[in-house]
Amino acid sequence: MRRVDRPLLLAAAAYAAAVVLLSWPLVTAPATAVVDPVRLGQRGAPWARADLDLLIWILAWTSHALVEQPLALFQANIFHPARDTLAGSEHLIGLAPIAAPVFAVTGNAVLAYNVTVLVVVWLAATCTFALARAWSGSAAAAFVAGAAFAFAPHVQGTWIRLHVSAVALFPLVLLLAWRAARVPRAATLAALLAVTALQLLAGMYVSYELAALLVAFSPVLVVEARRWGRSPAPVLLALAASFLVLVPIGIPYLRLRASGELPSFEQALELVARNSVAPQQVLLWLGENLTWPVVALALVGLAWPAHERLVERLGLLSIALVGIVLSAGRSVSIIPGTSLPSPYEIAMRLVPGFASMRAPSRFLVLPLLALSVLAALGAGRLAALPGASAA
Repeated sequence: MRRVDRPLLLAAAAYAAAVVLLSWPLVTAPATAVVDPVRLGQRGAPWARADLDLLIWILAWTSHALVEQPLALFQANIFHPARDTLAGSEHLIGLAPIAAPVFAVTGNAVLAYNVTVLVVVWLAATCTFALARAWSGSAAAAFVAGAAFAFAPHVQGTWIRLHVSAVALFPLVLLLAWRAARVPRAATLAALLAVTALQLLAGMYVSYELAALLVAFSPVLVVEARRWGRSPAPVLLALAASFLVLVPIGIPYLRLRASGELPSFEQALELVARNSVAPQQVLLWLGENLTWPVVALALVGLAWPAHERLVERLGLLSIALVGIVLSAGRSVSIIPGTSLPSPYEIAMRLVPGFASMRAPSRFLVLPLLALSVLAALGAGRLAALPGASAA
């Protein structure tokens, strides 16, 4: 009989309490209230409120259509007689396991949305805890990592940006891939394939973010497999197979783009340029989201000691750097001071659908996750110093 993972249960319970506290008073009326960015006076509030209303409808439509008319999912009940109308925005299919049961029982779109965004943030914290504990060996340090990542303003989104918050399974994908690279059991590979596919289905933006994360982390999987005398093929094939779920989902998006209903490539380049920032600004965002003490712990975790978890730490560094470069958008050239295009622009030209990623800041989730886990490694090392426990 498998033992109960008490630290994980305690961390999950603590995160649940934190979600209740941080979302108060939303949790007192989840069926009838939403967080209104206009009344809160947030920056860009009218657009944020429009996004919120759109996301509530998308989640309700997806929850309904997956049950009633799954083959016509993208033929949503707007803009008749236009086709593929759901492809005009996100689809949130991967969140249906949370939202659909709530919507099926209650028919309440607001309740389905609020429950989903609260659960997603809680799940992000819990999954990050599991990854950080596996690498740091410290439940206390891992708890800091889960809180830092999931409750960062960029991820939490003040409970109104579900399409950005829907990254809860990123840490679990990394953990399962790392384990499968070392010991490629059939159960681990199957879990990796299923979890990665579900995360990819959470949204088109999220799928590109996850793809970038896995590209940055894949060298770790190859090295880990070789270190354990294994072939990296099983884990890499499982990850590649998970991306097949995007084929039927991507067709309506590509069809809508071919119809000319979406902005042209030149317009998309202009939008990305408008939303691009200097790398220094991205670093400031990291400090604002994680707090500088957490960033300092991440630097400790990255730099010391040199021989422990070196491969994993380099993988996290790679994820952070890729995320920082992509978050800056077109402002980062391959070779600074030249007219060569940025990595972001190259991806727009070569990767199908990437041109629709008009908000480079979405990729901030990558360094946020990487630095949160590195902070756990740093905290774990400081706690292990002689005399630290006595102090």
